[in-house]
Parts: sequence; C-alpha cells; structure tokens
Amino acid sequence: MVRVKLLGPLRSHMGKDELSLDSRHNKVKDILAYLSTIDNSDESIEYNVGNTLVIVNGIDSSAIEGPETSLRQDDEVVVIPAV
Repeated sequence: MVRVKLLGPLRSHMGKDELSLDSRHNKVKDILAYLSTIDNSDESIEYNVGNTLVIVNGIDSSAIEGPETSLRQDDEVVVIPAV
C-alpha cells in the first residue's frame, strides 16, 4: 500500500487526512488520476491536478520524474493542492 496524505481542500473534501492505495497506483500520475475522479460538485473545492505539489518520501516529485515517478509499497505521498 502507498500512504497518501491529503492537505488543504482535499482533506476537507474527503473528510479524512490520509488514504491507503493499492499497488495499481504505482506512479504519481495514477494517484493524481484517482484524485481527479473524486466528486467535485462542491463549488468551493477548486482542485486542479496540474497545480498540485506532490511530495514522495520527502522529495518533490518534480525533482524526480514528475508524474512518472514510480511508487513502491510503503512509500509516503503528500498531495498539496494550490489554494
């Protein structure tokens, strides 16, 4: 499982601060795709995948391989949407 910590409006919208995702979410882009499928009918939530900082094990994913950054079991991913 990959542990995904949610911050900002994502945390409020999901009603939790953390998700555990299975091994089919093995790249940063898979997590972002999953998050983009979340119901966004609440107009106060403005979640833009392209304007999101993703930290993998303490390192900005854009400094690794961006959306193609591979994830392994027990990785910690922090998703920080721009507000």
